[in-house]
Amino acid sequence: LELEWRHASRGTARLAAALPATPAPVPPLGPPLQVVLPRLSLDTPVLRAWAPQRAVQAEGGSLRERLAAIALSTSVEDRRVVEWLVHHPLLTVDHLSVLLETPATSLTRRLEWLERCALVRPVRVPEGDRDARVPSRLAVRWLATESGTTPRSLERQAGLTSALLDGDSAAHRRFEHDLGVNATFVRLHADARRAGGMLALWRNEAESRCIFVDRGRCWWVKPDGSGILVVDGRQVPFLLEYDRGTLDGGDFAEKFAGCRAYYRRAAWRGHFHPNHSCSLSAATTERSVASSMR
Repeated sequence: LELEWRHASRGTARLAAALPATPAPVPPLGPPLQVVLPRLSLDTPVLRAWAPQRAVQAEGGSLRERLAAIALSTSVEDRRVVEWLVHHPLLTVDHLSVLLETPATSLTRRLEWLERCALVRPVRVPEGDRDARVPSRLAVRWLATESGTTPRSLERQAGLTSALLDGDSAAHRRFEHDLGVNATFVRLHADARRAGGMLALWRNEAESRCIFVDRGRCWWVKPDGSGILVVDGRQVPFLLEYDRGTLDGGDFAEKFAGCRAYYRRAAWRGHFHPNHSCSLSAATTERSVASSMR
């Protein structure tokens, strides 16, 4: 095979004749370049002074800058509180104290800081002198950014409504209902701890929904919550139905028909360990019992 090269003015020639007989030696490479970059530390006096000030400033700068300041000026314990409120809004200081096993006084100071950062806001509990807390839209965006998801996805997963995120208790139709659900789960955790166990898992309503097919019909079971209690070393999965007397007999009939199909189909295996059975717990008020009997 003869290779040729073509020159615009000199014409065509054999490539072998145009190349030198012995190629020039390649000079050896020198030692690798040593570049030492200074270590970037986030724990510097400048950042320690800047982050808390920027975290509480609603105006000025970009949203990304403020989220970075919040991440630098909040602790692991702060994030745990925000995570609890995002997945279970309308928890009170007493509720959080039981769940986190932290004194209420220190939790109050922590919540005050989170309120200054506009991550949580207080909501007055009806017929009481205490406040519940709800997350803000900024808190949802912060957690979504930290976990690599979108705020909308996190809102759907946690079942957050615009009324809750805006702190409008009057517009949130299930305000007292959700307070009762929270109180029930906290009581379960407290009772389990006294018995040497714990509430190992608490799923909210949105996380507890289950769609399945049984006997040719599509069922949608939507309990008010679900979880796993650990008692005497045993894991006990359960669903929780809570009613304040707003459901009538027909509503209960439909709910329990769905629950019968749920157990008949063993649909809980998609939400819990397949080798564990799942119990159904009902928490009601006196008005609820009277309503269900009708």
